[in-house]
Amino acid sequence: MGRAASKIRPAPVSVITFGSFARGDSDIDSDIDVIIVRPPSIDADDDRWTRTVERWRTIVSRVAGNTVEILDVGANAVAAKLSGGTQLWRDIHRDGQVVFGERLEALADRVDA
Repeated sequence: MGRAASKIRPAPVSVITFGSFARGDSDIDSDIDVIIVRPPSIDADDDRWTRTVERWRTIVSRVAGNTVEILDVGANAVAAKLSGGTQLWRDIHRDGQVVFGERLEALADRVDA
């Protein structure tokens, strides 16, 4: 998963699994939930970005045999989301497993540019 993420262009700041896959209690029917943290200079609708993220999703899904669900988040928004207190981001902070790029602690320390 991490090796395939290194082919995303431009390179993501971080790729983090969360949910049952990250906790180790997934089964054959579980989705693989992933956050891909976009570099600050890249918009979510950037063609090259979306193409290579989709290629990554296809590869990981084919290898794992599970559907991959992606939450695409800009790097400048992650710190606020991690400290925001929603259940989703509390779970990500508690269970998230970085498979590529920056650790959750480094993302939490980022300041909006």
